Amino acid sequence: MSINRDYETDYTNIKDTYKVCVNTILKLKGQKRYYIGGTKDVEQRLNDHMLQKKMKNMYILARYLTKNQAINLEQKLIKRFNSENKTNKCLNQSGGGEGIDEGNNCV
Repeated sequence: MSINRDYETDYTNIKDTYKVCVNTILKLKGQKRYYIGGTKDVEQRLNDHMLQKKMKNMYILARYLTKNQAINLEQKLIKRFNSENKTNKCLNQSGGGEGIDEGNNCV
């Protein structure tokens, strides 16, 4: 179980942060299946995913997001990566935004 912060960036604005996150996901995903999500409690979220989805690693892409910024970024990323059709390894079933609370969030 690990939380990888090697690719973490501070939120600046939706356009620039989205671009950085897209490039990072493209670099990391390869043939692996992945899930895009936002949370303010990364340790708890990883524990939840380990139990429910059998995931072992989490990469933090952006930090210091408000609730609305996190929802917006998460939804844009899911929309982008769920549109890859046959090569899609993105496991998200919804459009995102569920479970993101007020406070300091990460995606």
